[in-house]
Amino acid sequence: MDIAVCNLDGEIYYAAQFAQLPMRELERLRKDLSCKGCRGPAYFRRASTSGRSACFGARPHADGCEFGSADSGTWGTDGSDVADELANTGDHIMVDLRFGADDERVAAAGGAEQRQGHGKTFGTGTGIRHAKSHKRLTGLLRLLMHSEDFRNSTAIVELPGQLTLSAKEFFVPFGNIDSSMHLDFRGYWGLVRSAESAGSDGIWLNTGSRGDFSVRLPGQVYKDLKARFEIEDLDRLAGAYVLVIAKLAKSKKDKLLCWPNDAAYVALNLAPD
Repeated sequence: MDIAVCNLDGEIYYAAQFAQLPMRELERLRKDLSCKGCRGPAYFRRASTSGRSACFGARPHADGCEFGSADSGTWGTDGSDVADELANTGDHIMVDLRFGADDERVAAAGGAEQRQGHGKTFGTGTGIRHAKSHKRLTGLLRLLMHSEDFRNSTAIVELPGQLTLSAKEFFVPFGNIDSSMHLDFRGYWGLVRSAESAGSDGIWLNTGSRGDFSVRLPGQVYKDLKARFEIEDLDRLAGAYVLVIAKLAKSKKDKLLCWPNDAAYVALNLAPD
């Protein structure tokens, strides 16, 4: 979309105009943008070397938003099979952290476990038995993005040998993070407004204004993700949704942040290019 509202200064900007702002001002303002139509969270993308013009986007637009069609629908092109994914989650989700494993390999692993009698189903004490499912972080992020039912689910999420909680307790949207969660090991997820270099220490994923929660991706973690998701530059991460499994930390200035030490604990869902 070509137009957005900045919540910091109250101004309405056209993308071409916004792109001409001084770098420091642009980086400050882009962290707090909204869709002019529905006021959904928005982001800014610079012009790309492939020929894409500078633009704004929003993920998601509200239903019926006049600007929604400019972003290929509410979420983009993915998610059409989310209903099937949700139906197949079962009541107990085993999180598969094998970085780079495709969905077919994960499904095959689950089938092998069932065949070998390793507890693919479990009892509730009532005689009813429920299936366990194996899910990768990318699939779980899709469900979080598209399904309110899943976000509020009591289905068990298990990281083998690490943690077992209900989905609604384990997955925390960025907007719900607060200091009471300090040191909590959870799945933190939401929209990335912008990304910036942290020098030799990797990059920062910004989820809002200066004092809001941020994710730091250490150098090797970003290198692995960059290769896997074919990220050509930091601007490609604007508008992405990210899921990070990590412990919530605080900076010396009490800013809330987290950093994963392994790319296996991170999932990305990039905005349409």
